[in-house]
Amino acid sequence: MKNRFLTIAMALSIAVSSSFATPAMAGSVSTGNGFGLISDSLKWVKDTTTEDETSTSDSNKTKKDKSDKDSKSDKDSKSDKDKDKDKDKEDKSDDETLSGLVIPKEKKKYKLKYDDRLEFEEDIEDIENLKVKSNKVDSEEKDDAVIKVDKNDSKKLVAVGCGKAKVTLVTGETYEIKVKPAKISLVLMVGQSNMEGSPSNKDIIIQYQQQYILNEEGSVYNTYGPSNTWHAKYIGNFRGKAGGLTVKTADKFVPDTLTDNDTSTEWSHTNNITDAPGALGKTGIDSAFASEWADKTGEKIWVVNAAHAGSSITSWDPSKGKNNNFWESVALYKACERVLNKEIKAGHYKLSEKGYMWMQGEEDHTMSFDKYIKSFTRMHKKYREELKGSSDKKYDKVKKDISFGGILMVRAHKKPTSLIDLLLTGPRKALYYMSQSDSSDYKDVFLASQLSEVWVSDKGVESYFKSKYGTTKEYAERNIMRSVQNMPTTLDEIHITIHYSQLGYNEIGRDAAKNILYATGIKKAPKKSSTKIDLVSTDGYTPVDELTEASSSLELLAKVFPTWQTKQLAVSYNSSQVSYDKLNAKFNLDGSSSSSISFKAGNLKKSFTYTQTVPTTYY
Repeated sequence: MKNRFLTIAMALSIAVSSSFATPAMAGSVSTGNGFGLISDSLKWVKDTTTEDETSTSDSNKTKKDKSDKDSKSDKDSKSDKDKDKDKDKEDKSDDETLSGLVIPKEKKKYKLKYDDRLEFEEDIEDIENLKVKSNKVDSEEKDDAVIKVDKNDSKKLVAVGCGKAKVTLVTGETYEIKVKPAKISLVLMVGQSNMEGSPSNKDIIIQYQQQYILNEEGSVYNTYGPSNTWHAKYIGNFRGKAGGLTVKTADKFVPDTLTDNDTSTEWSHTNNITDAPGALGKTGIDSAFASEWADKTGEKIWVVNAAHAGSSITSWDPSKGKNNNFWESVALYKACERVLNKEIKAGHYKLSEKGYMWMQGEEDHTMSFDKYIKSFTRMHKKYREELKGSSDKKYDKVKKDISFGGILMVRAHKKPTSLIDLLLTGPRKALYYMSQSDSSDYKDVFLASQLSEVWVSDKGVESYFKSKYGTTKEYAERNIMRSVQNMPTTLDEIHITIHYSQLGYNEIGRDAAKNILYATGIKKAPKKSSTKIDLVSTDGYTPVDELTEASSSLELLAKVFPTWQTKQLAVSYNSSQVSYDKLNAKFNLDGSSSSSISFKAGNLKKSFTYTQTVPTTYY
């Protein structure tokens, strides 16, 4: 989320239009983020930058205004007839907008979503709750209020119900507030240590906890079921002894209501990747993924992390036991579903999307393609069944098929700072194959990130970040953290060991959210995008045009950039004597002089030709 400082003149009424918990600013209203990084005279104004990834960068940037939270006003002078029209169109916006800023006039109205925040320049003197439409969770009683003053800030209000209310400031200014249910997605994070958020070294864990992306409180939620007590302490930053996630203990990591962050059991708080006072700051991709998702959809998201460090895919195979990592993750997700189901019934939220993200394979670097893909297929099919809710009254409001299984590409578990780490191991081949396949088994399996293929040298890292952000200032404005960071320029700043730095996790999280939204069509992908297809051999990085020996059979992988176009990859042949299956290309010429395979994605087509008497060529 790109941020700009604005100095606010008290005589000018300004508001920022936003679709979820980004505060508005009007008259004596200001944005509020709780970051503790800005002076009294400066406030953040947030807009969104959309990136279009190439093989080394997200180069095409478009600005997008988030606009669900609208400010409304009457015009300065109107005839009685005009005023009557305005009354008839009370629910329609009559703001004047300029460069994403809304400049209201005398009468001011705001539309918020449940659990949004709105901060004013002056103290709130009085709140009148005019009509409450939502109920208390697990009750037929109406919520006590639509909005209330934040307990830590007398200038900020919180949407604690749905309906209509009026706010009066100490200056006498009044604002009409309407609150509607918030759309929300429920996404599960599974895999091994890089998905869980492991630090490269526990001695620098403070660095990780200072560098996670700060989301505004109320815009995103997070639940984390740690793999063990060590990770509970160093990844979740839990000060108490939370213990590890099991099927039986899943409920203890989930609150009774989604916004309950006042209990003493800190591991059940859902605000730990936000700027909320006391937020613990979980490490890993969670905060950046949630931030990018919320930015691009204008909706809220609940990220549920059940990854298990050091785990093999066999422990995620649902057929390999009833209490393994797969069933632990299902137990945690279902516990979250039950809470969300009650919240939806209460009228606080509306379900948007469901899915899971997968980052695993380095532990199984010696496993064959066939063995890995069989376990993954069983896992994926069972996730389809287990994560879709049911007609049971505990799950009937969250009954929805998952939209995706998102793959974050892993390395070969060789040397994390060298090209050898791109070797096409069995897991890597299987993950690429499934993300490109149009088979019914994998139609909803999408490649979400392959930054692992880009970050293999200092030059690659520097080129990527410069292409995407341009300057350190732009990087800092886009990535709000507890401490200001310079833009990474070296591999050591991103991928120190087998585990990524928090700066690396941030970028992977953003990349994964963006690509899964575009690949699934949840968000419309950019119309203008430059497609790149890299055809590489079995080592994972050597272009096929550099092969010195022709062969009638070879492994050939097409890496597609931008990543969200991977599922669009189409393969064709110029002869029936050519085949391409599971990344294996075979040429049976039988007297023919040459044959070729063509790969097409987006606006680009690339071909590989095998000639009987001439070395392989690439064009």
